[in-house]
Amino acid sequence: MERYTGLLACILAAFLLAACPGTPPGGQLTGPATNTPGSAEPAKPRPDAAIAEAQRTLGKLGYDAGPVDGFAGDRTRNALRLFQRDNGRPQTGNADSSTLEILRAVERRTVGIVAGRLALPLGDATRRPKAETGDVHVYSNGSVEAVIRVDSDRIWWNDADSAETPGFVNFLLPRWQRGGNAPKLPDSAAAVSALWPISRNAPVTFTTAPQQDWRCQTETPVRLAVPAGVFDTLRISCQRHPPSASEWQRRTWYYAPGLGTYVRRIDRTGDGRNVAPVDLMAVRPGMADWPPAARAGLDWAVIQMLDAGVVGVPSNWSSTGVADGFDLIVTGKAAVPDMPEDLCLSYLEQRTTPGRQRSFPGVACRDPDTGRWTIPYLAPNAAGQLPEGR
Repeated sequence: MERYTGLLACILAAFLLAACPGTPPGGQLTGPATNTPGSAEPAKPRPDAAIAEAQRTLGKLGYDAGPVDGFAGDRTRNALRLFQRDNGRPQTGNADSSTLEILRAVERRTVGIVAGRLALPLGDATRRPKAETGDVHVYSNGSVEAVIRVDSDRIWWNDADSAETPGFVNFLLPRWQRGGNAPKLPDSAAAVSALWPISRNAPVTFTTAPQQDWRCQTETPVRLAVPAGVFDTLRISCQRHPPSASEWQRRTWYYAPGLGTYVRRIDRTGDGRNVAPVDLMAVRPGMADWPPAARAGLDWAVIQMLDAGVVGVPSNWSSTGVADGFDLIVTGKAAVPDMPEDLCLSYLEQRTTPGRQRSFPGVACRDPDTGRWTIPYLAPNAAGQLPEGR
């Protein structure tokens, strides 16, 4: 009887196993095909350290990259594109290794982040561009422009070839071509008031001859480091039509109201190429009508300031031969192409005369062999160049 009872139990067990859905041959039970309550949830994306670094640095430099959360949202990508555009890089919107290297380099040169390099504040954003007779402007593309005279909204320059070029104090407007006629504008007021007072919501359009339509408008303010110093700037973009593949179609200016001029210019051609940025190297004050002793005195004081190399501590200069006085300030180490960083300093000549206050920034590099300080791209004996020390 016991033998039949055991046999019956085995048959019943086999029947029950066969009735269970999902039971494979051999009687091994499989788990359910779908998640059940209490099972592990899909892994959440983790913050990216490179994106977080980019967000943090972009924020310090004045770009709206959103919260520092390590996730690349629209604000972060837009900020990256703007930074890449501002530094002449492809506008990918990605925090790639090349972009991070440039971010770190700009961060190292920017005020309040490393080594206390001073920045010139934005000041009155509505301030129009300014130029004075005798000013010498030096740029990183090798161009040197000395102001011969200023008459209301018009200006006349001497370039490095001593050729006289007329134009407008408002740098947004086109200059005369050498040997050509003046650009034709709707009226003379356009040369003074185009885009000023500054307003982000009021783009300006005008037409020049030959028939070219221009549209300019301001964009997000940005703190920018160039060889001449660190500046709070307004980004102003201009587009002209019809486009030309070989000439610039979009030009972005970085205007420092505290200076009354631009500190960087980036062009984009009609075929989509970015031209290398043109950076401000120096603006020297006009001293052509000064007594020789006064000119030599200010240059000597600048050289003494550079020799001391103390960042942020002004030294005062004045002379009985001229009414103007200056505060001279080293603003920090400067990065100049093809020059070791420890040989170059940026500085400010701040005119303190009541009613005539103005800042003249510059960068000077010291020859390791002779010890002479010179302004890069400015000929040794050119107007505005620093003389040999004494």
